[in-house]
Amino acid sequence: MNLQALSVLSAETGLEFAMPSQAAARVKELAAKAKLEDDDMIAMNKALLDVIMTGDFDTYKLLCDENLTCFEPEAKGHLVTGLDFHKYYFDLMKGDGPSAKQDVRNTSIVAPVIKWMCNNTAATVCFKRLVQVGVNTVATEETRVWEFCGGSWKLRHFHRSHG
Repeated sequence: MNLQALSVLSAETGLEFAMPSQAAARVKELAAKAKLEDDDMIAMNKALLDVIMTGDFDTYKLLCDENLTCFEPEAKGHLVTGLDFHKYYFDLMKGDGPSAKQDVRNTSIVAPVIKWMCNNTAATVCFKRLVQVGVNTVATEETRVWEFCGGSWKLRHFHRSHG
């Protein structure tokens, strides 16, 4: 697997997998795996981005700690705790307004770096993310902190900045 650029095509109707249910099954399989390799951790990040792009909040909740913390542009410099802030955007994507998903989007993870910690029960993943919508591309720089506890991998914290 080329860790320099992983790409997934996300559309309103599903993921790069044949059916969203197959993607959800793969996410559950990875999340329950106590020992992950680098490629598996990249796949967890990819799965997380897939569910964000397709508006699958139920699977997002499965992957995230209920007390998830983050810094992201939408929070305007504030530390956000919990999932309610994020649910607002998932709900917004379901509507018919200008923020609703209407175009095919392509998300690429570029140059990921993984740092394993705590006897491989935690990891930070840093990468550049490119999101293409039509002829426009948005770049962000992201760091995501994952931890295996209670029998599954959970996203504990992330930081996303404009790239």
